[in-house]
Amino acid sequence: MAKVLIIDDDKALCYDMSQSVAEWGHEVRTAETATGGFTALDDWRPDVVLCDLNLPDGSGMDIMRYINSIGVEASDVTFLFISTEPAARAITDALNLGADDYLVKPIDYGVMKARINGLLRKQEKYAVEFDNLTGETAAINGVKFAAVFTIGFFILGITSLALIYWFKSVLGINLFDDVHFRDVLPF
Repeated sequence: MAKVLIIDDDKALCYDMSQSVAEWGHEVRTAETATGGFTALDDWRPDVVLCDLNLPDGSGMDIMRYINSIGVEASDVTFLFISTEPAARAITDALNLGADDYLVKPIDYGVMKARINGLLRKQEKYAVEFDNLTGETAAINGVKFAAVFTIGFFILGITSLALIYWFKSVLGINLFDDVHFRDVLPF
């Protein structure tokens, strides 16, 4: 089950899409303005955003730019633009900005469902690959730590031997004969 945010100023279409998406087993929230979309993004962090290109107080491009500005990774949010504009320039601009897909109104709900499910599968695949990579990185970091730790003890041992040799040869002090540990230890 994914969290799906629908941002569209067409109340009837927004309602129909939300009902369909809920029937597909997803949790749904809606917004009718860019401002409402910004608030929902901050409060809820959806997995999928279906957003109209033209909103009364901004555009879907503003929503996409906002997602990019708050540091959400592209793989974290699946973004689909919805518009009556089938113009190649609008589609190109949307995809170049980071949208995953572009649906033209009137919405074919079968196509919308297939695209959402396909994009969610990709998102899940990326998450699994990231987890695997993170696990490998942790293992590599563990090996690096052990190597540094071992090298550190090696250097400490060599330094100790050099000091013992220096005390004995330069100062004439044999640390093991001249120091009486029985005087220092409490037992």
